[in-house]
Amino acid sequence: MYSALSGLVTLVLVTAGQTFAEAPKTQTIAVALGLVPLLAQWVSSIADTVARKGGSSLAEVLPRTGTQLALGELLALGQGGLLTSMLWAAVLALVIDRWFAALRGGWPRRRYWRLLG
Repeated sequence: MYSALSGLVTLVLVTAGQTFAEAPKTQTIAVALGLVPLLAQWVSSIADTVARKGGSSLAEVLPRTGTQLALGELLALGQGGLLTSMLWAAVLALVIDRWFAALRGGWPRRRYWRLLG
């Protein structure tokens, strides 16, 4: 069990490192933001496992936590984590590319963007 888990962790770390190495320097923040929903999915699965080992389920534990834990938000963010992370990373990469393109456009464009935002 532990060898499989360590192999999985190694694979995830190598893949994440390669993603940061291959992404353009301006888009590394988009890569980091894309990892947030996957991290939320992982944490919610751990919380579910802990609740099941305790003889309960996450659906029973969730109302009793109230606002002390952000389990509801983690569950909402973790559902469909792969699709959400791809969309967040793609949208942020597009915004970053357009922002840098506007900055390269010169003074007239910069004034136009300042008026809008």
